[in-house]
Amino acid sequence: MQTMRQNPRVLFGLSGVVMAAVFLLSTVLQVLGLPQLVGALPGDETASVDDVQVAGLIGGGTLAFVVPLLLQGLATIVLTAVLILAVSDAVVGRKPSVGEVVRRMLPRVWAVIGVSLLSGFVLLALYAVVALPAVLLFVAGSTVGGVVAVLVGLLVLVLLGPFLWVRLAFAGPALLLENIGVWASLRRSWRLSVGSWWRCFGILLLTAIIAGAVGGLVTAPFAVIGSVLGAVSATNADVSLSTSQVIGTVLQNLGSVVATTITAPFSAAVVALLYIDLRMRREGLDVALARAAAEAPPS
Repeated sequence: MQTMRQNPRVLFGLSGVVMAAVFLLSTVLQVLGLPQLVGALPGDETASVDDVQVAGLIGGGTLAFVVPLLLQGLATIVLTAVLILAVSDAVVGRKPSVGEVVRRMLPRVWAVIGVSLLSGFVLLALYAVVALPAVLLFVAGSTVGGVVAVLVGLLVLVLLGPFLWVRLAFAGPALLLENIGVWASLRRSWRLSVGSWWRCFGILLLTAIIAGAVGGLVTAPFAVIGSVLGAVSATNADVSLSTSQVIGTVLQNLGSVVATTITAPFSAAVVALLYIDLRMRREGLDVALARAAAEAPPS
C-alpha cells in the first residue's frame, strides 16, 4: 500500500485514463454492432437463417463483443507493464511522471504483448491437450470412456494449471526490468519461482481473490442499474431492443472501467513486488532494478 500511495497519479491516474479510452472506443463499437446483431436475429425459432443474416450475426458480434474484448485485453497487458515499471521505481524511491514511464515501456511494447500471448498460449495448449482425449472418446461413442477422460482431465488441470500459472507469472517483470527477450523472460520466471512455488501461489491466489471481490463489488451496482434500465427500456414500445441492450452494456462497461482502475494497480504492484522479493532473496541487492529505475532522468 505504501508503494501505491507513493505515486498514485501514475498508478491510478494512468489506469483511469487508459481504461476510459478503451471504454469509449468499446462503447462506440457496441453501439454500432448491437443493432446489426439484433437485426440479424431470426424472428422465429423455426425460421431458417440466410447468408445475409449470417453475415449480420458475424459482423455485429465481432463489432459488439470480439473487438472490444481484444481491445480490453490489449489495454490491460500494456497497462500492467507500465504499472510494473512505476512500482519498480517506487521501490528505489523514485516518482517518475506518466510520460517517463510510458516512454520507457514503448520500445518493449511488442515484447510485452508477445510474453502475454505466449504465456496464454501455453495454458491454452494445456487445456486443448487435456480436452482432446475426452472429445475423441465421445465422438467415437464411448460415453463411459469420455466421462473418465473428463474427470482425469479436470484432475490434470487442477494440478498443472496453477503450477504453470505461477511458473510464468514473473515473465513480464523480468522482461521489463532485466531487458531480456521473450523466451529468456519465460525461462527467468520459471527459475525464479523454483523453491518458492507455494509461497508465490498463496500470494498470487489471494491477490486474485481480493481483486475479483473488489471488482465484483464495484461492477455490481452498474450491472444492476444497467439491467433495470435495459428492462424498462425494453418494455417501452418506442425503444428498440438494441437500444435497451446498448444502455445496459454502456453501464456495465463503465463499471468495468472503475473496477479496473482500482484493481489493476493493486495486482500489478503485487506481481512486481513479489518478483523483486524473489530476486532479493536469491541474488541479494537488486542492482538490476536500481539500474532500470535510474535509466530515466530524475523527476
